[in-house]
Amino acid sequence: MSAPILDPKAPLLDINYSTEKPCIVVELGHSLTKCGIAGEFAPRWISPSVAVKTRVGEAPLQSIGVPRNVWDYKDKDDLRALLVDFFHSIYFKYLLVNPKERPVLLVESVLCPTLIRDTVADVLFHHFEAPSLLFAPAHLLSLLPLGTQTGLVLDCGYKEALVVPVFHGVSVLKAWQAAPLGAEAIHLNLQRLLGSEAALDGGEKLEKTPNWQRLVPESLCEDIKVRACFVTRRARAAAYAAAAAAAASSEDTPSASSDPEPRPVDFELPLDGGRRLLSVPGRVRELACEALFEPDSDGVSLPALLLDSLLMCPVDLRAPLASNILVIGGTAMLPGFNSRLREELTALLEQPRYRQLAGLAPFKFHSPPGKANFIAWLGGAIMGALEVMGVRALTREQYRLSGDRMPDWPEFFHGSLSSQEEAAKGLERR
Repeated sequence: MSAPILDPKAPLLDINYSTEKPCIVVELGHSLTKCGIAGEFAPRWISPSVAVKTRVGEAPLQSIGVPRNVWDYKDKDDLRALLVDFFHSIYFKYLLVNPKERPVLLVESVLCPTLIRDTVADVLFHHFEAPSLLFAPAHLLSLLPLGTQTGLVLDCGYKEALVVPVFHGVSVLKAWQAAPLGAEAIHLNLQRLLGSEAALDGGEKLEKTPNWQRLVPESLCEDIKVRACFVTRRARAAAYAAAAAAAASSEDTPSASSDPEPRPVDFELPLDGGRRLLSVPGRVRELACEALFEPDSDGVSLPALLLDSLLMCPVDLRAPLASNILVIGGTAMLPGFNSRLREELTALLEQPRYRQLAGLAPFKFHSPPGKANFIAWLGGAIMGALEVMGVRALTREQYRLSGDRMPDWPEFFHGSLSSQEEAAKGLERR
């Protein structure tokens, strides 16, 4: 038998390539936005969530060229104008793609306002004419890169910290917990510490300077936090708290001589274009992040959120959740964050409120395959490359038939859209 003759022009591998272009994946955060293409291992661009108005006809002249955060909107019309400029930058400046050819997967938080979702859908479908759109929850997507369906997800971002348990791919929404314990809380605490501890030009304290807050805006506090701050160990934090309590009882101010050894290195920071010099003590670097772990008057802290979420879960779910803790978000990238969180969780188990959870120790944390600030985006990039994207995404035709309204998830899975799809098929037959 003769061997079959191969066509030299035929491809080496008989693979059916899809002509549909991969979708774009966007994670819209309060401080930073990550954007990229599905199937890639990292975002192509991480930029501030700000929009710059460039068209005179849509804004007053005094607002042209002024960057504004898309979350600082006044009303729906203002939000729509901001999102139009914002997504225009994503499409034509950062990703360089045609919006009419790319489906969109938007990574969202469960606390995302409905106004944001509806306005984003309106902008993408009406202004940019995107073919389809899918909103996917960040806590579920963050588990995809780990290859697991069960986990206790802590998302520590800019505005708040959010805890959502996930068991076998199902969110236990009755046990979610949230508190305003994010990067913004660290910035406020750091600004307060700079005012009481730092010295200006080697002289008196910064807080004695008129309008001293102008010299240390939030942007500068964020720069100090990223470059110099860290999360200290629980024993050192207790030593600082004991020294502060002793100084308060004696009506004195805490001094550097009472700080535990070894002391962090002090550093100097130029201000006002280099004309002034701010001396920052090392203890400020170490105490700035304590705002996340010190309980408030209601006993709320970052580790308490995790334990309260576990208490609200069914008993059978607590052990697997405590063994699969995942921490995501930019704030979680601070040095020493996970180790301090583990120490605080173990210490809180001795309190009567959490004593029934004592059998869950030791708590186990996942090490995700990437930086904590874009793990949710990475899960979206994985989901966007799968066939499920085409099944669950809302098309522009479905959006039009629903009355220009973004349906909720129950409407997707309980047949509310099936009648709309049948109506669309009827229109096509006509």
